[in-house]
Amino acid sequence: MDAREALFTSALEQADRVVNTAEAMRLQVMLAGFDAMLLEEQAETGRALRPDDAAVRAFCLHQANVLRVSRHAIEHRIDDGRTVREKLPTTWAVFLDGLASEEAIRAAARQTIGLKAGERSPSSMPRPRISCRR
Repeated sequence: MDAREALFTSALEQADRVVNTAEAMRLQVMLAGFDAMLLEEQAETGRALRPDDAAVRAFCLHQANVLRVSRHAIEHRIDDGRTVREKLPTTWAVFLDGLASEEAIRAAARQTIGLKAGERSPSSMPRPRISCRR
């Protein structure tokens, strides 16, 4: 590879990392908001929320409107992000560093299906048991 090719390749790799970092920031903000909403609603009502509760649906719908995607897409993003954050903290850290795309996170989340509780990393963050998906 000559110098021009190396420069071009490096620029493309850096641009890709910037896009991945933006995706990670967006998903991390969405998850922080979702977790905060769950805690607030649970404190207020004294019960765990279900996926069909109005507060959960409203949160997902609001995010869908802001990002101009379907509520279904938001439900999947939240579910996949929470799954990877909980079960694959190293993969989550790579995503936050911009070294993996949100598409890779979705694929990783789907690969965790069937993991046993003992296979989860002890460093994974505890979370309330609720998701947007029905």
